Order: sequence, then C-alpha cells, then structure tokens
Amino acid sequence: MVLCSGVGAGLGALLGAVTPLLIVGVFLGFFAGLALVISRYRTL
Repeated sequence: MVLCSGVGAGLGALLGAVTPLLIVGVFLGFFAGLALVISRYRTL
C-alpha cells in the first residue's frame, strides 16, 4: 500500500498532479494487498 502510494506520488510529481495519483496509489495498493492475501490463504 505504501509502495503503490509512493509510486503514485512520484508519477504525480512528474505530471503535476500529486494528490490524485497518491490517492489512486493508496487504493491500488489496498486492493493489490487484499488480492495477495486472498490468493495466499485461499486453501484455509
């Protein structure tokens, strides 16, 4: 989540839109982490 938001902030700094891409990065990081946990513990 933090990594994705950092990537979003970096891209936003290059494009001049830090806040929107930071928020998108947080949501992408959350859903990517959720998908990782679901795939890891699916057999339980």
